[in-house]
Amino acid sequence: MIDLVRSQGWRFGYTVEGQSLPLPQRVADIFDRRRFEAAVSMHVWPAPHTMVNAHGREERRGWRQE
Repeated sequence: MIDLVRSQGWRFGYTVEGQSLPLPQRVADIFDRRRFEAAVSMHVWPAPHTMVNAHGREERRGWRQE
């Protein structure tokens, strides 16, 4: 999804614990357990009136989608 957002120039929002942040340059940074144990969300608008949501929460046992 991130490659599509970047290559297509789609509007998006990326948040960690509800705080808007710039999308990390490296996708691996989103999943870096050492950085945070937090709720992560990404909202993408690939077309007018269309929004795609991806979210999850990092846990000690690993990534879990909610």
